[in-house]
Amino acid sequence: MCSVLLVDDDIQQLALRKLLLEAAGHQVGVADGMVEATRLLEEMRPDLLLMDLRLPELEDGLSLIRSAAKRHAAAKIMVLSGCTEELCDLPEGGLVSRVLGKPIRHEHLLAAINAVVSSPARSLPSAAS
Repeated sequence: MCSVLLVDDDIQQLALRKLLLEAAGHQVGVADGMVEATRLLEEMRPDLLLMDLRLPELEDGLSLIRSAAKRHAAAKIMVLSGCTEELCDLPEGGLVSRVLGKPIRHEHLLAAINAVVSSPARSLPSAAS
């Protein structure tokens, strides 16, 4: 399967999703804030970053999305959020592979992860253009 970094400030949801993804065969790291997420991105080099947009140390999760996309171009990014207005206005659409609303059924989350992980690599705009 793949390595996944889960980032959410809801500890219960992190634990539940970690169990679900591990049962599906994924290697999983968890972070409940920006500092830990940044450290684990460097340490794990995950295939997938699955994150909430609202984190305690941030006004929003956009800076983590930008950092992950810049430093770990191979990692795909999925956003999971309970705030539907955020989902509609997400300006980082080119960096994010999939955006999902909360709550989400476990089977739908697993299907979305499998689809994103098996999709072609994300291509970033060239700095020379």
